Parts: sequence; structure tokens; C-alpha cells
Amino acid sequence: MNTTIREAHAADIPAMMDIFWEHITQSPEYISHGEMQMGVADFSGKPTVQGKEKWLAYIRQCLSSKKTQVMVAEIDGTIGGFSIISINNDGGANYGMLNDILISSKMRGKGIGSKLLEEDLAWFAKQGLKTLYLESGKNNHAAHDFFERHGFLLTSYIFRTEIAS
Repeated sequence: MNTTIREAHAADIPAMMDIFWEHITQSPEYISHGEMQMGVADFSGKPTVQGKEKWLAYIRQCLSSKKTQVMVAEIDGTIGGFSIISINNDGGANYGMLNDILISSKMRGKGIGSKLLEEDLAWFAKQGLKTLYLESGKNNHAAHDFFERHGFLLTSYIFRTEIAS
């Protein structure tokens, strides 16, 4: 198996969409506040009717942003996974955000996620960043285990409520 990690291009969007949509429809535990805020999923954790359209707008924006890096894992010529990372600043020092890392269900368990994460960490280091955060669905235990194996620590919980009008 020949795996190449490279910067994503617009031509990769359909493959990334397939991986993303397969994942959120078959693994609802993946859905976190990010997908809800974006309108890709509703607050019950189910994909929305306009979810694909919202995600396509998001990925196009990511590909054109100078503070965001989209990487794909190409396995024997086929996109088998991707990551979306960004540089953020909330008034303190710049920090990294791992927005997404997804692997096709057919390619999981082959070390592709680890290779993508390694490239992401190298990109952040080149940017001079010292800290990386990510958010994950509360029941996405396989991802939690993956990140803990790679040295991430649980630092907070995210809560939400509906505001009455």
C-alpha cells in the first residue's frame, strides 16, 4: 500500500465529501458542535437536508484560506482520508486547531490517521505554533482513544442550550 500525504486541491472535494458524508451518516457519534453550528447536523445529532451544501461551502472556504491547511491521504491513487487544520487566535498566542481528520471506512486501521496527524503536527511546527486543540463528538470513543494515544489530553466539555425567543 503506497500512501502519500499531500495538500488537497479542488479536484479532491468529491472524494472528501464522500468520506465526510459516509462518516456522519454511519457514525453519528462523530457529530459535535462544529457540525451543528455549521448547519451540517441538527441539534439532535442527525445530518440536515442541506448538510452537504453547507459542508461544500465550508471545504471551499478552507481550501482558499491562508490560515487553513487541507491535507489528503492518497492510497494507491485513491483519496482514503483527509484532515483540515487551521491557525487561530482568540487574543492570546496563536494556536492550532485540528478541525477534522477522517479516514474512509475501508482504510481505517492501516495507520493513515497517524500519518495525517504527523503531517499536520509538522505543518503546525513550521508555523511556530506550540499548542493544538480539537473538538470531538462526546460519544466518539474510537477518536478519543486515537488522540489520547497520540498525546492529547481532555481539557474541557462543550455545552449548549436553546435560547427562548
